[in-house]
Amino acid sequence: MDGKKIARRVSGQAYSDSSDIDLRRFGSKGPMLPMLGLGGQVTFQHGTEAEAENLFETVVDAGVRYIDTAHDYGASQERLGRYMAAYPDHEFFVATKTAKRDRDDFMRELDENIELLGRTPDVLHVHSVNKGEQQEILRSGGALESAHIARDRGLCRFVGLTSHDDPDSVWEVARWGGGVDVTMVALNAADTRFLDRYIPWCRSKGIAVVAMKVMGRGTLVRPDGPGVRSGSEALTFALSCPVDMAVVGFSFPEEVQELTDSVRGFDPMTAAEMRDLVDGTALYADDVWFYRGEMDWDKAVDRRPSLDWQLPSPMSKLGSAMSSRDRLDDVMRDYKGLAWVTRGAAPSEMAKAFRKLLSKADAESLIDDLERDDELHPDVIDFLRMKQSKR
Repeated sequence: MDGKKIARRVSGQAYSDSSDIDLRRFGSKGPMLPMLGLGGQVTFQHGTEAEAENLFETVVDAGVRYIDTAHDYGASQERLGRYMAAYPDHEFFVATKTAKRDRDDFMRELDENIELLGRTPDVLHVHSVNKGEQQEILRSGGALESAHIARDRGLCRFVGLTSHDDPDSVWEVARWGGGVDVTMVALNAADTRFLDRYIPWCRSKGIAVVAMKVMGRGTLVRPDGPGVRSGSEALTFALSCPVDMAVVGFSFPEEVQELTDSVRGFDPMTAAEMRDLVDGTALYADDVWFYRGEMDWDKAVDRRPSLDWQLPSPMSKLGSAMSSRDRLDDVMRDYKGLAWVTRGAAPSEMAKAFRKLLSKADAESLIDDLERDDELHPDVIDFLRMKQSKR
């Protein structure tokens, strides 16, 4: 099936029928949306038909409009497509994903997604960016380029990246690949890894941030304490972070009621309250981390977030380093992602960065330093030589 033939059913307008769930702007380019979304895996992949249909009706009645699903979620897309078709007067905002890394497979799976959903998605995610995949995703003919092509063809409105456990890798893909509108990452009181650098950087670039795993897949809430004592407390923590949306894989209608009630007239936590939850979950965080691998507890404690959302962006750090030639080596190590830039397509922000470098440092010396670095892309050297010749 050719996905281009599917009629689009999306809207850039704010939803007026959101049952008083608080709205947030979806990044710098998106519409105003209710801040709580539906995760389409748990019940819609594993539940019975009756359970899934009943839950969907409850979610829609509660004012939730953001629907998250994926090709890998079994029956989820087909079910959600049917259920959404029964609400022709509602404007759903749909996100789906593909984990394919090759263009042909990526586009084929996208066509399947569109057919199952009965519509083109608003958001198309490159699913689950993992450590060591950066070059495969960023290469010519890879997943991110394929997502950009899909957006250019009108097969989605926004391009996204998801990651469960590797902030550095997804950050590298977002920085060096460019053209990313949305990201969805794991975030809860026991797992704050993406808060340290990646989420603040996304916010500085206008990239919409969606929090997932806010309940730790059912392992986070401990009613008798310490730590997070209720689902609404877990959700409030996530939405008190600098995110645009939290997605929850609801299991029961009662859970829908509890959580939607907590986002009507939303009252965010204070930094002190959030730190208390982070500290309280430390005793059982190892059970909560998603795809966590081996946890080093000393490093985990050291990595607790400052809860300071006004962290400087990488580019501003680069600019502040220009006055000190001694720091250039550190700066360049932070930007090794240039090695993965497609030949002849260096991002404009990197061009600006190197102009700053050339205005403050000895260009010839810098070129010599970079030529000895095997990891840097030759286009970077060519760019520097071109700028130096024009000085």
